[in-house]
Amino acid sequence: MNILFYLGITFDPLRGGIHRVTDVLMRGMSVKHKVSCLVLENKQNIVPSANCYYVPNQQDLYGKENRYFVKKLCRDLSIDIVINQEAISPYTSYFILDSLPDNVKVISVIHSSLTLIYSLKSKLPFSLLRFIPEPLTVLTDYFSFSYFRIKYFKQFKKMFNRSDKVVVLDKHLISDVSKFIGKRISPQKICVIANPITLVKTSYISVEKKKKQVLFVGRLSPEKNITQMLKIWSLLENDYPDWQLIIVGDGNMKKKVELVVKQLELQHISMVGKQEPTPYYREASIFMMTSLFEGLPLVLLEAMNFSVIPLAFDSFPAIQTIIDDKKTGFIIKPYDTQQYVKAMTTLMDSVEMRKSFSKQTYEKSHEFSLSSTLAVWDDLFISIMQNCQ
Repeated sequence: MNILFYLGITFDPLRGGIHRVTDVLMRGMSVKHKVSCLVLENKQNIVPSANCYYVPNQQDLYGKENRYFVKKLCRDLSIDIVINQEAISPYTSYFILDSLPDNVKVISVIHSSLTLIYSLKSKLPFSLLRFIPEPLTVLTDYFSFSYFRIKYFKQFKKMFNRSDKVVVLDKHLISDVSKFIGKRISPQKICVIANPITLVKTSYISVEKKKKQVLFVGRLSPEKNITQMLKIWSLLENDYPDWQLIIVGDGNMKKKVELVVKQLELQHISMVGKQEPTPYYREASIFMMTSLFEGLPLVLLEAMNFSVIPLAFDSFPAIQTIIDDKKTGFIIKPYDTQQYVKAMTTLMDSVEMRKSFSKQTYEKSHEFSLSSTLAVWDDLFISIMQNCQ
């Protein structure tokens, strides 16, 4: 089959997340299919490659010239199925769905929790959010969902109506989507396909071969809640001077993060910027995540693949699928700093616990292998194409 992935901004696998997943899926699917990629915004003036295309008019992204380009590209490449990776981006998603020839099938992928993206916690900084009582948060979220449901009604209606299948990354996200749109979704319309581990499968790395390193990998952006992570580390580093926190990533909060590091006078910390994370996964013992919301975070699966023990807040539905609490890692009550510190202390103090957890963590990562994910995608392709015959 001829498959076309669709992305909103410059295709860069080193960005992680959707881009890294798209790159790995494209390479994996190309064994059986002819796979290409279409990107809307070319912010870095990338020269199009043999199988990656950018719309020509970068000044009028949603205009007629680019719509015509999409139609012509699909016809020239005889595209059977478009995988819309921008389903949570209302206008970006609407553009591709409204531009495709009628005969092209569509799979739209929702990569995160709609109820979290459009909730209060995604709009306010954690420094304010923590002072809002839970009952008030529930009420404000209700009004927030209602507002965005109305604002983007046309776009989300288009996404559900034009898509032959809607894919979510975890079973918990099916009810999440229903909650956001305000009605139950037919099982025939939606299915679950988890993101695969995108790095090469490794053998188990024993605790003895690990360093006393705590790792974060990801964008330095507000939803990652890096400030709270640094405050947690500030309560630990003086008691564990032989441990180091490594931050791998870049983003629009880099200067703010550097300022907090300075204000807290953190000593046992290294910010290495945007790097290929594999060498850091190999050496780290513990992975810290303090995100306000996520979809199915790739970095947790990658870390587990390298026997790194994860900790994360119970702030997004899929965390229950990824971590078996107190077996393969710790799930922490949102956004309880003291509970997080206690869990970190428990792991850092006990080599035996790290041995037990890391083995189970590594085994758990097998559930997210690339081969099993590709098999599910192939079954979905066949099902969609058979339905149109």
